[in-house]
Order: sequence, then structure tokens, then C-alpha cells
Amino acid sequence: MKTIIVTGHIAGDSPITKSVLADDSTEAEQVFEHWLMTETGASEVFIDHWIELDDLMPSTLTPSKKEIAFTVSAPQAEAKRLYISSIKDVDMTDLFDYDTPDDLPEWEWVEANSSYSCKHNNSSGVWDFIVNLSRELTDIPTSLVETIESAKANNCSYILFNQGT
Repeated sequence: MKTIIVTGHIAGDSPITKSVLADDSTEAEQVFEHWLMTETGASEVFIDHWIELDDLMPSTLTPSKKEIAFTVSAPQAEAKRLYISSIKDVDMTDLFDYDTPDDLPEWEWVEANSSYSCKHNNSSGVWDFIVNLSRELTDIPTSLVETIESAKANNCSYILFNQGT
């Protein structure tokens, strides 16, 4: 099983991101589509992208009481029990006023504590970091404590820190 972060949307709506435990990205997309259709009643779901975290780190996802379990059947395959948990999306430009991420100490902490990072790419300098909330996080900057505690209180497994690009 791999932890796969899937982002998708329904027509005319904002993107939604969930982490899924699945054997591969195809299975993760199916689980995500089923979940989103069930939650919204939509007849069509669009997958924007996915990331296989297990390619980057060992999975430490431990499903909580409030996470949703699904059983998905595939042709000629045994039904599998999969867990879906939430990921909080945090646009750092909503929290802080800065010129570049290198100027902000909070970005330094996020980068040091992330399980996945993507930075200095593309012409717009996209910065994306995923912090696994099941890890012991120490020396959290005071300005990020409320954001992290809020995510934990809402049973999020991860936080995707980005700069809105």
C-alpha cells in the first residue's frame, strides 16, 4: 500500500485534496472519485493530479476515528479496505506578507519538517511542502501553531504549505 495524495474537483468548484492508502494511483483515483461523488452527489469528478508519498518516504499514516473507510471492488480483484484522510491546504501568502519564501523564517521551518518538497521550479518559483502531522513536530513557530493545531483538531493527516501558485 502507498499513501497517495489526490487532488481533484467537480465542475465549477474549488479543488479538493485527500490522502488515500492504495496499491497504485489508478486505485487511489477510483477511491477519490467514489468518495467525492458520494459526498457531493456529482456525476463526474475531474482528477487534477496525485503524488505517491511512499516513493519519497515510509508511510506513517494511522487512520483516526473520523477518517472514512471504503471497500472498493475491481474486476477480477479482491475487495480492498482503503482509508481516506484529509489534507489541509495552507497558502502562506494568506498568513504572511513577504517578497520571497527565503525571507520568511516560517518557510525555513516548514521546509525542514516536510515529508515532500518542491521548490524553485517553473518561472513562478512554485513552493509546495507537505508536512506529515503524525510526526513529532518540535520548535513550531508561534505564528504556525494555530494552523497546525487546527489541522490536527480536524483530523487532517497532512498540511500542504504553498504560496498559492
